[in-house]
Amino acid sequence: MCRSFVGKYEENGKEKTSGRFNLGVCTVALPYAALKAKGNKELFFKELEELCDKAYDFNQLRIERMKGTKASVAPILWMYGALAKLKADETIDHLFYNGNATCSIGYAGLFEALEVIGDESKDFALEVLQFMKDKTKEYTQESKISYGLYGSPFESGCHRLTKAIKKSFPEWKFEREFITNS
Repeated sequence: MCRSFVGKYEENGKEKTSGRFNLGVCTVALPYAALKAKGNKELFFKELEELCDKAYDFNQLRIERMKGTKASVAPILWMYGALAKLKADETIDHLFYNGNATCSIGYAGLFEALEVIGDESKDFALEVLQFMKDKTKEYTQESKISYGLYGSPFESGCHRLTKAIKKSFPEWKFEREFITNS
């Protein structure tokens, strides 16, 4: 689980906040998609879709690994009420679905991706975010787990990600040692 914000959720007509949790975030490196597409907008969205799908697959793998976990593994969370009040031998699987838990697709480097594409307009930035938001809706329908779009804080990752992108694309002339986070 992670520290990401869990959005509004209603259960039986009442807003529920207690016991909700996020199963994790997988962050998409937007400049990577832009560089791989060589600045071409149409190709960028194809690359972005591929990265979003990989993030979804990674999150689903994480969920599959958690299935079968008994409440007794973390009693404060699953038995004593921090997130649920289950019996020790009950599994936590059923808590993942239908809005109780969320999974997030994060993003980092939106500004840098816009620079690479050559369109730094607000409209294009919103188009990128809407594309990703639409993908999370698709993933929610497919998995029955609530997916959301998440501007990853990614404080420590912004530098690491920049180094990795520069290694993959040494021709990228980028002076800073970090990409922007949310």
